[in-house]
Amino acid sequence: MEFSNNEAKLAPIGLIKMFNSGGAIKELRYDEAEGTATADMKVRGCGLFGAYSSARPKRIQVDSEEVQFGTMKNLAWSLLILELRRQNCTNRTMRM
Repeated sequence: MEFSNNEAKLAPIGLIKMFNSGGAIKELRYDEAEGTATADMKVRGCGLFGAYSSARPKRIQVDSEEVQFGTMKNLAWSLLILELRRQNCTNRTMRM
């Protein structure tokens, strides 16, 4: 995910319809540079991926391809939801 300011906060949940949703997240790294913040993740599995965020990301990429995502607003945080499609359910790189 890429945010337009570096004050954004992100709490990834993982695959929200799985019992152990956080098990989908293999690696997570945050980075801030020149007024933008990014979160890079290595994830595995297919299905609906969710993350709580304090700001709407400028874009989300899965395997270097920009993907559509939805949001559900609740007070100061939003739930971001996107679908990890079934073409490669093993290892993926996600950038937010």
